[in-house]
Amino acid sequence: MSYAKSKCRADYEALSVNLKSLADSTNRIPTTSLSYDHKNLIYQALVVLLSSAIEEYNKSVIEDWFYQLRIQNAQMSQIPDNARIYGLIHRTAPHYRNYLYKIENESKLIDQLDRAKNDIHNLVNDNAAFTTSYLAKELWGDKKYPSIKNMCVLYNRIGIRNIFHSIEKRYHHNFKNQLDSLLSIREAIAHTGSTTVTYTDIVGHIDTVDKLINRLDRVLYTHCCLEAGSQYWPR
Repeated sequence: MSYAKSKCRADYEALSVNLKSLADSTNRIPTTSLSYDHKNLIYQALVVLLSSAIEEYNKSVIEDWFYQLRIQNAQMSQIPDNARIYGLIHRTAPHYRNYLYKIENESKLIDQLDRAKNDIHNLVNDNAAFTTSYLAKELWGDKKYPSIKNMCVLYNRIGIRNIFHSIEKRYHHNFKNQLDSLLSIREAIAHTGSTTVTYTDIVGHIDTVDKLINRLDRVLYTHCCLEAGSQYWPR
């Protein structure tokens, strides 16, 4: 399969160009016109925007893929098993939780599951039409922040057991330490605001995320095409 860049990767790259341009223009301003502290604030803002861009990619690439699956009349057999199972858990777990903790009785549990049976049946029926594109939001909803743990859980929900291992195996590059470094700075900015970020720091982080999104998009392309077919990939 010949790789095709996703719309989400293209959107990220357009943002990345703007972030680099802002970093470059800030760096060129002499400190007599823009103080060191003011430059630091701009670089800090770029760190936050960069981490948000990873978050947006993770969210949008799954939503866009599921949207294409729905509008092109895919069947449930083309939806990753892990996503279908997670959807089943997401819909039934609250009912069972209330029953197990004696908040609701058995009759109410049965009634609730009975009302949800059509939705549940569609998730387990290979031949059913895929109409529940909102399943994408359920997949990323509690794993939006782009930590290593969240990204591993999120992509496991669409059938990739360890996304960072998959990238490393294919491209011989482990992004975990670099991503951890970026997010630790982002957290320090959010909680104390006193972290120093230099021009070299932010340019290095942007370059790292550029490479991460590039590799991630390629791994996802291969996976999504194998699961459902290349026609559903959100170009």
